Amino acid sequence: DETSKANHIKDLAQKEEEYELTLEAQRRSSVVCRHAELYPPITEECPICLEEIPITSSTSMINFGCCGKGICKKMRRCL
Repeated sequence: DETSKANHIKDLAQKEEEYELTLEAQRRSSVVCRHAELYPPITEECPICLEEIPITSSTSMINFGCCGKGICKKMRRCL
């Protein structure tokens, strides 16, 4: 019966760990959502396709020196 008791304790520990990982995943998801609400991504509209392009780096859009406007990378490939 000691073996059976040990297996039962092991199963309970594994279930507890799975539960804690599930709780942590839910907590992490809510924190990410809350962060996105508090700090929405900066976007700029592409004047050609009119899509809102998230500005995540200096290379997110190709800017023109003449007017200061830019186009998204997808539209740049079409030119």
